[in-house]
Amino acid sequence: MNITDAIPKKTRPSPAELDTPIWRYIQVHDFLTLMNDQCLSFHQFKRLQDKDEREGMVPEGFWESMQQSDSKPNAEENREKLLYFTYANCWSMSEHENVLMWKAHAPDGVAIKTTVGKLMGAEITKFIDTELKGGSFLKLEQLTIEYADNWKELEEKGYRHDEIPLNVLFLHLKQKAFHSEAEVRFRVSPPANFPQRPDGTFTSANPANCPHWCPIVFKTLGWINEVVTAPSTSDWAAKPISRIAKEKGLNFRPSGISLRKKG
Repeated sequence: MNITDAIPKKTRPSPAELDTPIWRYIQVHDFLTLMNDQCLSFHQFKRLQDKDEREGMVPEGFWESMQQSDSKPNAEENREKLLYFTYANCWSMSEHENVLMWKAHAPDGVAIKTTVGKLMGAEITKFIDTELKGGSFLKLEQLTIEYADNWKELEEKGYRHDEIPLNVLFLHLKQKAFHSEAEVRFRVSPPANFPQRPDGTFTSANPANCPHWCPIVFKTLGWINEVVTAPSTSDWAAKPISRIAKEKGLNFRPSGISLRKKG
């Protein structure tokens, strides 16, 4: 028996446990938008390729492993549509703050700490330009990122395609070089603006016209556990951030990471 046969079959990344601590490292202007408008902006998957050209792409060796090569054209078309019609908000899973994430995403910014369950359970009141009323409900879907450079590595982790393209997996796949981010991704698809037909196809004639950002407004900010300022933030710069956070009833603290001061 091949060793891979003993590994449970998977077709998509596993979701994180609801009590998993997560961090989002953001710039100050994004923090102000979150505080003032109670809004998080979800980035179009297609635009994630601006930072990593392999985002959402089919891993090397996948099509060679498929016997039914005639499915490739339709599968590629569907995957490309998903890149345009699906939006993501990315967080890092960790009990503690990460100096590499500070440097990469918010060197002079702010980190928001919560848990997977709290963000998943937060009530959403507005989705792009659509008010959610009368029992309307939008649920965020979350999946952890899988890190691999090719299909062979994914097979070694237990992934099997059974001759079916794994588009959901491809949207949550990154190169191993990004492994230190320990990313969990929350995603939404905007049904109000881009509804699907019963057969699953999209009604929009041109996916390229989809907006690059999908703003989502929450009823409250009670799902936030902590607001943390970057290690480089001076005391005077931290004071207004602290004041804003406390006005919203949120816990605030400066970073616990000590950096050697220059000079």
